[in-house]
Amino acid sequence: MERTREVHEIEEEKRKELVDQHRRTRPEYNESDMVMVALHPLRYASKGIRAKFAPLRDGPYMIIKQHGPSSYAVADPSNPVLCLGIYHASALTPYTGLSEELPTPVQPLRKRGRPRKGSCLRSWEAQEALDLTSVGHLGNK
Repeated sequence: MERTREVHEIEEEKRKELVDQHRRTRPEYNESDMVMVALHPLRYASKGIRAKFAPLRDGPYMIIKQHGPSSYAVADPSNPVLCLGIYHASALTPYTGLSEELPTPVQPLRKRGRPRKGSCLRSWEAQEALDLTSVGHLGNK
């Protein structure tokens, strides 16, 4: 029984080495990096919209903080204080366009349902931070 277990572990290690040769490394994003967010296109037959022709990614959006080892909080560049959502690194693609002229999102991200406790910033905290930056208490060094 021990011999079969050893053989199984050796074969498992060989398979892992073969698979790891083709594995992509996870991209590391920093704060204020611009990314595109993957969409899940739906088909709306009544509106004449086909998922086949819908955009696959939307953005650009700005990363405001790293939420976990592979998840990031994303915000709109025009309002970087308000978190739009937390996305896994596999749903993000680095934005390669010019940062001077950012296109507007095709389908702006929106939150659905009741907000979770402690998610990014609460709406009153975001509004308070915006008020302070507009007055000049924050952001000026």
